[in-house]
Amino acid sequence: VSAPTTLSSLSAQTNLALSTYPLDENVWFYRNNKNEILGPFPLLQLSDWLDAGYFASDLPVKREGDSDYMVLSHVLERAKSAKPVHAK
Repeated sequence: VSAPTTLSSLSAQTNLALSTYPLDENVWFYRNNKNEILGPFPLLQLSDWLDAGYFASDLPVKREGDSDYMVLSHVLERAKSAKPVHAK
C-alpha cells in the first residue's frame, strides 16, 4: 500500500477543482489505520471529525471515482479557498 499523495503530486484527473464537489455531498472516502476504506461522507463531516480530534490531519482521503488518496488537511485547505466560508 502506497503512502497518500499530496495535492502537488496528483494526476491531472485527480487534481480537478474541488469546487466541482459540493462540501455537503457524500463523495468522500477515508482509509483508517486498519487499512479499511470507509464512506462515503460529506467533506464537511470529515472536517468536523478532524476538528473534534477523531482524525489526524494527514488522514488519507479520496473522492468517489478517484484512484489516488490525498491528505485531508490539504483537501480542506484547498476546498476552503475554492468556496466561501459560511458561519455554522
